[in-house]
Amino acid sequence: MSQSSDVNPSFSVIVPTYNRPRSLQACLQAIAQMDYPRDRLEVIVVDDGGTQPLDAIVQPFITPLSLKLLRQANAGPGAARNHGATQARGDYLAFTDDDCQPDRQWLRALASQAQTHPTAMLGGAIHNRLHRNPFAEASQLIISYLYQHFADHPQAPRFFTSNNLAAPRDRFLALGGFDPAFRIASEDRELCDRWSQQPAALIYCPAAQVFHSHDLNLLSFWKQHFNYGRGGFGFHRLHAQRQTPRVSSTSATSSSRPDHHPDRLRFYRDLLSYPYRAVAPKTPRTRLWATGLMLLILLAQVATASGMIFEWGRSRQEASNTP
Repeated sequence: MSQSSDVNPSFSVIVPTYNRPRSLQACLQAIAQMDYPRDRLEVIVVDDGGTQPLDAIVQPFITPLSLKLLRQANAGPGAARNHGATQARGDYLAFTDDDCQPDRQWLRALASQAQTHPTAMLGGAIHNRLHRNPFAEASQLIISYLYQHFADHPQAPRFFTSNNLAAPRDRFLALGGFDPAFRIASEDRELCDRWSQQPAALIYCPAAQVFHSHDLNLLSFWKQHFNYGRGGFGFHRLHAQRQTPRVSSTSATSSSRPDHHPDRLRFYRDLLSYPYRAVAPKTPRTRLWATGLMLLILLAQVATASGMIFEWGRSRQEASNTP
């Protein structure tokens, strides 16, 4: 695919998947309904060592979406995305997940920003589709709050979740893609941190919308945020190793991170109160719903902290066992 003969940049949409064939089918159906020239689009599905067959799922989409199905031994979603990127032909890589459904104008919105900021990494808006699932809604509110925090604090290093992220293919590959060491979580955060250290911006594109359908219960909600904490510990350790005094703005930028905010209490206070602003409760029922979401966000923070403590203890144990 080439950009030279068409004003529309070409996209390779990369979807890692693992044992979620029904979700993958819904994702591909949404991509098939997108308003974007078919000769500027290809889809790459990467089966990350799943045990459920996908051939029947992807077969109807092979011709209309120029779809390729790749397979690899289980190595995590970051490694799966990298595998897809090495086989991509598009000028831009657009990443989403198998439990997501991109909006019909998703690639149009990304293309508009790509033409204005051709070297930037682009991140779009995520929306929870399972509004009656309080665990899915609470997880989404945390992401929405973080995105708003970055918008309110321009000096804060931005990050985009990997289910709605796009980047120029050549720059992505030159940077090394996602770090496959982050198999559990935070591979997107680490990539954005690395991207921000080169002369290329991270641009938020709210018009590029993706709808997330991650069905959670109490146990999976806890596990999700516990793993976020585990991944976050590895990210913070790696980020600290990267810091160098040669960048004059480093101290100012670092102090604006959510986890290094000069008023950390205020950051978490605003996070816990965010459901009341997002839901705008006007009745006893909606106030009760907002309160329940606030309690789940509090539980998520406990789970995240527990995951970080667990990973800290594991790293200490490994260090003590090293001769």
